[in-house]
Amino acid sequence: MIRPHQITTRFRFSALLMLASVAFAACSVPSGGPSNQAMLHSSDVEIIKVTRGVALSLKTPSSPGFPAEYLRQALPMIDRISIGDALQLQIFENVDNGLFGDPRAGPTTMTPLLVDGTGHVSVPYVGRIRANGVTLEQLRATIEQRLAPQTPDPQIIVSRADHAGLSVAVSGDIRQPGTYTLDVSSRRIGAILARAGGVTAAPTQVQVTLRRGRAMGSASLHSILNDPRQDIAVLPGDNVIVTADHRRVFVLGSVGGQRVVPLEKPELTLIDALAESSGLDSEAANPDAVYILRKRSDARSVVYHVDLSEPAGLLASTEFVLQNADVVYVAEAATTRFNKILRAMLGVAAPASQINDLASGG
Repeated sequence: MIRPHQITTRFRFSALLMLASVAFAACSVPSGGPSNQAMLHSSDVEIIKVTRGVALSLKTPSSPGFPAEYLRQALPMIDRISIGDALQLQIFENVDNGLFGDPRAGPTTMTPLLVDGTGHVSVPYVGRIRANGVTLEQLRATIEQRLAPQTPDPQIIVSRADHAGLSVAVSGDIRQPGTYTLDVSSRRIGAILARAGGVTAAPTQVQVTLRRGRAMGSASLHSILNDPRQDIAVLPGDNVIVTADHRRVFVLGSVGGQRVVPLEKPELTLIDALAESSGLDSEAANPDAVYILRKRSDARSVVYHVDLSEPAGLLASTEFVLQNADVVYVAEAATTRFNKILRAMLGVAAPASQINDLASGG
């Protein structure tokens, strides 16, 4: 016959055995990351509770795009001569003994004349003439006027032998890098990029830099394609550099799908990144334990805490703009870890209903 004190002793022993098993299982059950308590009580980083006001204060101005002087630049007059142009001259004379040869043999075609770095061109029997910035027709009239005292009624044809003075260089993450000549249809940066075959990355992940002399400015390809003001004029001698933008954030923990989210939008918010990751795991996530880990410019780390279980936290998540290399981490719920412990104790063969009953106290 079992006496009452024996039942009590056995119950105490079973309880101790259960506690020991739970403790052992807790040590052996793997975790998907730090718990909510571990995050909140970390002494190595600063924890900041995110409100809508905090989220708005952390916003940095988006890239303004190209500088004002680039936006004001008028389209280049491509019919005007530029430094570096090579000019072809054909001269028709109306005398038997012409200044440049026998006119009966046809017009005299001169060796291409280069417009030098000062903007001048040297023409035989005429001398140095200012060519940079004038039209071909204006230069023709000037040469005819200066030749008239030396050969009666000369007729001149001026054309470009090549268009080096109208060239723009395109390099970087572009399909066909090279030098392109400006024409009527391609005097803006968007058209030049199209002539170069387009970019090798998604338009939302591309920065375009234009170097003009000592000046330099950048804009995202997204803004160039969507804001006509950013589709600026390009000038002869400009250098266009295309750079793929590999900025991204990491979404980890109890979400529908852990992933790397590229910063394809001008402003990617916390709620955007979570949506890209299929949202919170409805069975495992702790909605009041969403964290953003960020390294500041002073190399120190800071952790922002967002509570998505309350309306204010949801509102703040729509205003919290993520930055490059941010880590979004969603801690698991306490019941999730307890269920893992029970599974470790009861074995993988235990029915889910049995585990849920134990977890709920049923």
